[in-house]
Amino acid sequence: MRLTQLTPLVFAGLLVLSPAMAAQSQFGVRTDQAPPQPEQKSDSETAKKVREALKQNQLPSQATSRIDVLVKDGKVFLSGTVASKAESDKAEQVATGIAGSGMVTNSLQIKP
Repeated sequence: MRLTQLTPLVFAGLLVLSPAMAAQSQFGVRTDQAPPQPEQKSDSETAKKVREALKQNQLPSQATSRIDVLVKDGKVFLSGTVASKAESDKAEQVATGIAGSGMVTNSLQIKP
């Protein structure tokens, strides 16, 4: 076979392989697939961890029993009553330590 006869075959092969090759990066990793997501904790597991942490973190037991913890789609919602701003701030800090920054809504009411 002469070179001029091979050229169309080479082009045809490249056209067939191009989409498959385009889906791979220069390192041979497919880029058309979604990257793996970090494992998400279940809402009930997160709520349980927040409640346990509140009990263990120097909040008076009366205060923790009046704090309701709701978790929806990984976001923590604190409601109920506490005796002081310091208790409210501490509860929010504890929940943030479990759920992460920006994942806590503090709706605690201060009732001394």
